Amino acid sequence: MSEHMQVDLRAAGVITSPEKCIWNPVQRLDWLGITIDLHQFQLEVSTKRITSALNLIDSLLCTICPSARDRMRITGKLISMASVLGCIVQLKTRRLYEAINAVFPNIYRRFMFASTEHDELTFWKRSLHALNVCSLHQSAGADRIYVAGGSIATAAGSAPDERRETVSSLRERGEIENYRQAVAASAPMSLIAADASATAAGAVYYDSDGRKHVASTSFNTAEAAQSSTYREVKTILFALESFSPLIKGRRVVIQTDNKGAVAIINKGSGLPVLQSLAERIYNFGVSSGCKIIPVWVPRELNAEADEASRIVDYDNWGVKTSFFRICQHKWGPHSVDRFADHHNAKLPRFNSKYYVPGSEAVDAFACHWGGEMNWLCPPISLIVRTIRHLSSKVARLVQAAAANPAICPAPAQVQDLLRASKADRTETSYLAIITRFVAWRDAMLCGDSTLDGPTAVALFLAKEHARTSGKTEVARSALVWYIDLVGGQPNPARDPIPVAISQGSLRRAPPIVHHDRVTEDEIKLIFQLFTGPSLPLSDHRIGTVLTLMFSAFLRVSEVVALERSDVKFDSSHVWLTIRKSKTDQLGKAERRPIARSGGPFCAVANLERWLVRVPQTTFLFPCLSTVQSTATKPMSVDLVRAELRRVLQVCGITRSLTPHSFRGGAATLAIQRGVPTRAVMAMGRWASTGGFAPYVEVNAKTLAGADQLL
Repeated sequence: MSEHMQVDLRAAGVITSPEKCIWNPVQRLDWLGITIDLHQFQLEVSTKRITSALNLIDSLLCTICPSARDRMRITGKLISMASVLGCIVQLKTRRLYEAINAVFPNIYRRFMFASTEHDELTFWKRSLHALNVCSLHQSAGADRIYVAGGSIATAAGSAPDERRETVSSLRERGEIENYRQAVAASAPMSLIAADASATAAGAVYYDSDGRKHVASTSFNTAEAAQSSTYREVKTILFALESFSPLIKGRRVVIQTDNKGAVAIINKGSGLPVLQSLAERIYNFGVSSGCKIIPVWVPRELNAEADEASRIVDYDNWGVKTSFFRICQHKWGPHSVDRFADHHNAKLPRFNSKYYVPGSEAVDAFACHWGGEMNWLCPPISLIVRTIRHLSSKVARLVQAAAANPAICPAPAQVQDLLRASKADRTETSYLAIITRFVAWRDAMLCGDSTLDGPTAVALFLAKEHARTSGKTEVARSALVWYIDLVGGQPNPARDPIPVAISQGSLRRAPPIVHHDRVTEDEIKLIFQLFTGPSLPLSDHRIGTVLTLMFSAFLRVSEVVALERSDVKFDSSHVWLTIRKSKTDQLGKAERRPIARSGGPFCAVANLERWLVRVPQTTFLFPCLSTVQSTATKPMSVDLVRAELRRVLQVCGITRSLTPHSFRGGAATLAIQRGVPTRAVMAMGRWASTGGFAPYVEVNAKTLAGADQLL
């Protein structure tokens, strides 16, 4: 067909250039400095242009007094790459353009760099390679997303579209490497609604369970005097910093009813005060590993955020710093301020009424006060409740130890022993349940200060079953543990009614759906395609992770936590030190071996090849980020899941495999090969046969002998 086209063009009098024309179909080509890669389905700026831009940046940074024209050369190069780099080009060249406009039209005038210009050039020098990618899916335009109120808006900030009812992935631009990983299509999404009134900022975070978390603060006099757009952008920054622990590593859709705020966050502003806020929002996203996607919605769809922006906390008071210092000198040092906010907190660690930046927790009464020197300055309405909270068994135990230091252990040691009664994971799970119970009880008005009776506990357990359609025995165990410690007598969670509710929930719980197990052929295929020193680091990394999970029966949380010092090789094995395990109640490290097979699928040999490629890393599987703050961190569990989906697609494996599939596949294969069950359980650290049995697939091979007794 290409020959016919050439003939037709010549017949039409068109002269073609052999050097510039490609007559045969290709999947990758350079066009006007843009590399179009249809194999990876992405766009990149050509290496030649990237190198040219970096060389120019180096030259500028070495020049003492560059001219405005010199600055225009680099801004022009960067703007020409905007089709790939995205809006970040406009955001991160504002300071350079300010300097150019200040002397225009005298573009040959030479003057020194401002520190902000230097920061922008340093940013591009550090990040240009990492930003140089754009998926063709993403470049097609902004997809539609749900916002509060059940309507639909676009990531580009346009008005809601009531005609569409489908939701697809959000448009995103490549940022820095770990930032790109966090904002991948598989990353979880969060929604925040933000609004500013004339005097206060308010925001609402909607979690995956449908609960709403409120952040609220008042503007100071200087902030209240600024423009409405400033207050809206400031509110968005306040909301992100307040909900920071909840949104790390997520795609964050933040809705506002101010179109100017959306444009400023995406592209920056010519006003220095607004540009500074936009840069702080961008830097927050990079440091938190989250993608911030501002969208505009009509005011009527932002009513809950508007309501939060009108909250006035009349009980928000505090003592003078001079008085606190007197108390600190007499009774301190204190470790946590239980009733404060980011404006009046007397200590770096504090609890607040609403979400605010730096708050360690919301609702001091839902926190564990033991093992801390608490600074208590409660609102007037909570003084009685605070005193009653201090009178619990645990508090009395710690107070008794502190009052008799000569004959009792240190209070911190007593508290540590109490906390050690449960594993960290168990305690975290229990505290989440207890927090839900306390909030539910207060909403039900079952009591204002003491734990309620069996009826309240039974109703809460029934609600937990309705919420999860699952077992409630864990919830009941959490309440038994908590009420025993705080001194509830008799313990209502031990009453026959809550026990019966828990047993009924066990019978009504749906059957557990177990994960598919990876087969021997599938793990060998993954080994062939995703291990080897010639592969990209990211491919070799995920291949090594998956083969190690299979070979050592590892959980995904265990494999990403491995450090280089945890690996020891000898002539026949590699020994892995597993420092923390899900079933390790005592927190003691365990060692497990992987034998050298000597064959083409030797996991030990592959691990040695991998370590040669990452010689300077602390963690066995680092993040591979270009950002200094995250370069030394391990890859996340979410990233392993996302990479696994890519591996399955490349390998043509259509079954729904998860990280658990490799541990279960290894157990199944071991049983099929006749390895004793006890040895398999020990290798995989299964504590009980009940927990081990679901991992082994029931088939003719695993039942060999049991299906033919006569």
